[in-house]
Amino acid sequence: MVGILGYNCKLDRYGLLVMDCWAVQGFCCGTVLDIWDYDSDSWFSARLERHATGEWYFVGTNFHGDLLEGLKIRF
Repeated sequence: MVGILGYNCKLDRYGLLVMDCWAVQGFCCGTVLDIWDYDSDSWFSARLERHATGEWYFVGTNFHGDLLEGLKIRF
């Protein structure tokens, strides 16, 4: 399933939006997602985690916090 990553404030988690509807309301820490890289026109996989501070991030990438919003992902 392909969509965009969006923050669900009711669950305090990031989820998958497809056509502005929640396809997945909230992912848990440790979930591996495919992220679309527009520069290389390809998918790569990364694990979604959350710091003790509450900030969400993808392990091994520069994507964290507000930079997660709107990423094209595949689950």
